[in-house]
Amino acid sequence: MFTSYGSGPNSTPLLVGERLFVVNFTGRLCALDRSTGRILWQQELWKDHGGTFRDVGYSASPIAYRDTIVLPVGGKDKAVFAFRQSDGAVVWKRQDFENAPGRDEGPKRGPDPHQAVVDRADARR
Repeated sequence: MFTSYGSGPNSTPLLVGERLFVVNFTGRLCALDRSTGRILWQQELWKDHGGTFRDVGYSASPIAYRDTIVLPVGGKDKAVFAFRQSDGAVVWKRQDFENAPGRDEGPKRGPDPHQAVVDRADARR
């Protein structure tokens, strides 16, 4: 992994109630106690879940959805994961696509395709 884009983190932390969710440069998702900073649980997105490795580091930001944290991980049948906020358990994983850069690198790259993941059951509500 090279650090020409910096050593991170490149993602935006997410505060939900008394938990702070952060993702570091090497793909570690952590839930921290808001008051103490103590790690409540963690998941290794690349090491434990075999996500798509990016040599520029991990930069996706967590999104809160109901009682889960949703993040792209990358790969067949595991492009996007939902982790339970309370304990980090995998609630679901879906889709087939590789991890992509999570930040704009400027106009030299041109327009980027954007991907959206929608759970069909939720889209009907």
